[in-house]
Amino acid sequence: MSWEGIYKKYSNLSGKEVVVGIKDWEQRLKIIFSWIKHMPRNSKILDCGCGIGIAGVALQENGFRNIIGIDIDKKNVSIAKRFYKVYRMNLEKIEFKSKIFDVILALNVIEHLNHPEKFVNSIKKILKSNGYLILSLPNEIWFRKVLGLVPKDPTHKQSWSCFSFKKFLITNGFEILDIKAVGRIPFYFASQTFMILARLRK
Repeated sequence: MSWEGIYKKYSNLSGKEVVVGIKDWEQRLKIIFSWIKHMPRNSKILDCGCGIGIAGVALQENGFRNIIGIDIDKKNVSIAKRFYKVYRMNLEKIEFKSKIFDVILALNVIEHLNHPEKFVNSIKKILKSNGYLILSLPNEIWFRKVLGLVPKDPTHKQSWSCFSFKKFLITNGFEILDIKAVGRIPFYFASQTFMILARLRK
């Protein structure tokens, strides 16, 4: 099953919401693949907060095979593990024992955590020194939020702009390699989401 098929079947969305969601995923995946296209297809990739497995399946469709997903939600894990290796795990205490991952994804995950610094510290223990951390998260300076035109998501425990999150990562031992705005207008104040490519500071 393709990642689009999985999204349509398991996302619990319908109609226009599915169309919008797929377009959003297409943009995010395009950015991810532009960042990792040079990497060997046997690179070890961890998808944190993998949900129903969208990113993992898309990675497989692009030739990557060494993928592990983790998620705290039991239902998400039961769906995603049909397509690749997935474990149920607390993202603030990731239970791998060494620096084994070439790429770690955290797509619209970190804003849901009570203690994001614990998540980042867990990442530092398992990401290779030359590996990449790729994140996407909501943009708190999106003009529609600033103007109060969209309701606040009650599941979001944290909020950042692209600038404040960049500072958060630098403070916690990462260097920023690239930042991309995601949306119809790829400009920070006009985009609902942004993505960051980072690696451990040497």
